[in-house]
Amino acid sequence: MKKNILLAAIALLSVSAMAQETYDNAEIASEDLNGTARYVGMGGAMEALGADITTMNTNPAGIGLFRRSVASVSAGVTATTGNDVRPIANYDKYKTTNVDFNQIGFIFSTGSSSGVRFNMGFNYHRSRNFNQIINAVGALDDASASKRSFMSLASCTAGKGFKPGYNYPYDRKGDPRVDIISLQDYATDMALNSSLSAEDGTYYDPVNDETWYYDSYTAANMYGASARNSGFINNFDFNFSGSSRNQRVFWGLTLGLRDVRYNNKSQYDEMLCDVNNVDNGDYNFLNDRRITGSGFNFKVGVIFRPIENSPFRVGLYINSPTWYSLTCRGVMKASSYVPSKSIDNYYGEEYAFRYYTVTPWKFGASLGTTIGSKVALGATYEFSDYSSISNRVDDGTVVQTAYDFYGPYSYSYERSSVDRVMNDNTKRTLRGVSLLKVGVEIKPAKNVAVRAGYNYRSAIYKNSGSKNLMIDPSYSTGNMFTTYDFVNWGATNRITFGLGFALSEKINLDLSYQYSTQKGEYHPFQNIDALDMYTNSDRGNNGLYNMNPDPDSPVYIPASLYASKFSVKNNRHQANVTLSYKF
Repeated sequence: MKKNILLAAIALLSVSAMAQETYDNAEIASEDLNGTARYVGMGGAMEALGADITTMNTNPAGIGLFRRSVASVSAGVTATTGNDVRPIANYDKYKTTNVDFNQIGFIFSTGSSSGVRFNMGFNYHRSRNFNQIINAVGALDDASASKRSFMSLASCTAGKGFKPGYNYPYDRKGDPRVDIISLQDYATDMALNSSLSAEDGTYYDPVNDETWYYDSYTAANMYGASARNSGFINNFDFNFSGSSRNQRVFWGLTLGLRDVRYNNKSQYDEMLCDVNNVDNGDYNFLNDRRITGSGFNFKVGVIFRPIENSPFRVGLYINSPTWYSLTCRGVMKASSYVPSKSIDNYYGEEYAFRYYTVTPWKFGASLGTTIGSKVALGATYEFSDYSSISNRVDDGTVVQTAYDFYGPYSYSYERSSVDRVMNDNTKRTLRGVSLLKVGVEIKPAKNVAVRAGYNYRSAIYKNSGSKNLMIDPSYSTGNMFTTYDFVNWGATNRITFGLGFALSEKINLDLSYQYSTQKGEYHPFQNIDALDMYTNSDRGNNGLYNMNPDPDSPVYIPASLYASKFSVKNNRHQANVTLSYKF
């Protein structure tokens, strides 16, 4: 029977590929503070000051302030530290250090007899460093991954369990569907249940003379988890910008290309127990996956001096969403040892799928000024609504029939459709994000600059946000292959310092240091309350499992599932160096 369920799931997946899950999308949509050492040293607050190659990625008009051509290259070292928990066997320590090639680019500046200037440039920089390891240990009180899977199984198909090939009347496209469960729940069920019997729970359908089955679940009293992320996002920006004849208005346009390399290895262990809280074996779940792909975006911006004889500048810019086409490949494994049930099981599955994600728009305003030739001040505010992140399902190749003078003929095209259910979950989980940047540069000597900055990004996740694996995968298959665990990260605070040295008329050397700190709450799996399950029972085609159990069914659905959360930190230290040459 279980093999048939998996075959039904695979059959559905072969028809249409997946959209991805909310938490993965938020990771890919967010950016670090990175670029040249001057830009980082000032906290990134240069969207009105301009004349730094990194502003090509935020306010393209900043490139219009260049009066000479320039080329620069940057590299740095990033160290991530955080949680100090008791050791977990086979888990990495929460510390990772890596050397990054952060930036390389050039600006070619030209002028005209009228005083109008046009600049063109290219810049590569690494906008995202995913390297992070989270270790967590917590107690479980009447909660377990097995119980979480059991609740999904028991709530499937009008509370009557699960049955292969069952045609349910609602579907994302309005067609009958196959009722399936997520691969995580299937793997967990396979690992923790060696056989089914009447004692596990059954429902007999006398009309069709069929029996639908339910599995029991296994309790646990402790969990240990490790989530290991690595990889990066590369930005390739192409800029065209310029300035007016009186040098009071500067404008710019940037076309950006993105390259994603995101790896996640999530390991979850449970110490199982019986009804008397006596140790009863263990359970392990591993998901090792890699997300790769590309995207593109565009940015427009303007900087102007409202007062003719003043250096005070105002910058305004808009960044479009990044339209991503991504592929996820991985392997999911589940194993268990339960001596009281004579269970020693293993289940593994490889997977691969493609999906589309659209990040939010960004809107920014910036102020900047200089005081003589000794001081530069900058401030930037940026807003982006992460709850607007959109997913699209890859529907694959569609074949159509048309008619012309000679009769019917067939043609095909690639089609995708909006994943409304996962988008609704994103709106419930993510929020609008404010980014504030302030920075100062002081030149105590002609060839020396001292810089400092502060950078604050508000929380992306709502406190009540949750990875929702109760979304029916036949409506939104985005979480079919994701992990159980998730982190609701809070605000990010960054403090930066920098030094600049003019080694000659053409060569500059800049150094920066950045300290970034962030706190969050780690959840091993989604909290579920039976009251919420029943409250949603009348929402027939919203993509949630129909949770309306038959009152005559003997099946028992647990009243609640609450897993203890764990406080985690994401602290980073980054040192960066930039060498630039003017020509």
